[in-house]
Amino acid sequence: MISLKRILYKLKYFYKKYGYFIIFKAMLCKMVLKFKKENDGITVVITSAGRLEYLKETIESLRNCVSSEQINNIYWYIIDDNPTSTKTREYIKSLNFDLVLLNKKNKGLGYSLNKIYSKVKTKFIFHCEDDWLFNENLPLNDMIALLENNKHIAQVLLNRDMPYKEKAIAISGKKYAQYDKTHSFNPHLTTKKVGLTCLPFSMQNTEREITNRLRKRGLTTAILGYDKINYVTHIGVEKLVTKY
Repeated sequence: MISLKRILYKLKYFYKKYGYFIIFKAMLCKMVLKFKKENDGITVVITSAGRLEYLKETIESLRNCVSSEQINNIYWYIIDDNPTSTKTREYIKSLNFDLVLLNKKNKGLGYSLNKIYSKVKTKFIFHCEDDWLFNENLPLNDMIALLENNKHIAQVLLNRDMPYKEKAIAISGKKYAQYDKTHSFNPHLTTKKVGLTCLPFSMQNTEREITNRLRKRGLTTAILGYDKINYVTHIGVEKLVTKY
């Protein structure tokens, strides 16, 4: 029989790892979304942390590199986790986003991801943080085909200026790089199914925790642009919030 001390320890561990009420809401949404029909199209999810100059470059360059002719339905979602950055929030509100979420307190990446991923209804998710410069038009249809035809691939990353390639793999006659960490929050395309697998996101070591979870399911990551196409450049250095 489990002792009260053991139960309290597990509750404390769960709270430390997953945190707030939003976790239970995320888990409830996860159960509901599993039985809802997926909408065609892509939801662009952008996580912001009050870094206005980085965010402007990210959004402007991303919009220039996403062609509406490729995908009929593209929905734009954004969540900001820095309530002290008034100018950033004013800028976000000025944009024609389909969904804007503004945290009342700085809660951290895991909290923000639980909140915004619970709102996604499309089959595909394009994930992007607020500190990337997009250099090339995004081959979204190629990324979708790669995910649909290779069920062991959880996400398709865009090759960046500082490559993280481990080895080349050939899929359908094309070369891709394989990412040894399995999961990354660098710009990538994934599916809502994988997004639901990630829920709830951990409050600490978020990327590592999700990597471990996906590895146990035999899922991996491919990088598009193995032939030295630098789709994105990382521009973020300064951090403005405590929890990130």
